[in-house]
Amino acid sequence: MQLKDYQIPRESIPLAKGQSFDVRGLCADDLTFLISQHHGPITRAIKRYQESRNEIAQSKNLSAFILALVQDFPDLVAEVISAASDSLDDETRKVAKQLPITTQIIALNAIVKLSADDVADIKNLLAEMRERLQSLAGAGNAS
Repeated sequence: MQLKDYQIPRESIPLAKGQSFDVRGLCADDLTFLISQHHGPITRAIKRYQESRNEIAQSKNLSAFILALVQDFPDLVAEVISAASDSLDDETRKVAKQLPITTQIIALNAIVKLSADDVADIKNLLAEMRERLQSLAGAGNAS
């Protein structure tokens, strides 16, 4: 098989009235975009993850952490859902922000699962994000 023939895994997220939308895992381009647009909230979310990572690792349940993100960082959550659904436009962000909280949590759980296979992968993903944030901060200070 050639790489161009590979189908990026997606998960269907149910909506009301039998409708749904698909999400995929986040890629490096998504992370770069999200960091450039939401540097502060991402930094705070990573800090919150680091503070609760032992609980997450022991329970293997991200739901409480994701619920906190949904409540505290609604713009970031809408952006992540929009990026993972390949629709980075204002209309999609507005709808993503207005989805029921349970739908947002289901979508974020799917995105995390598709982005990283296990808690160790999530830690690696967050470490990569932290490195990108630090390099962006360094580049900002150099100018």
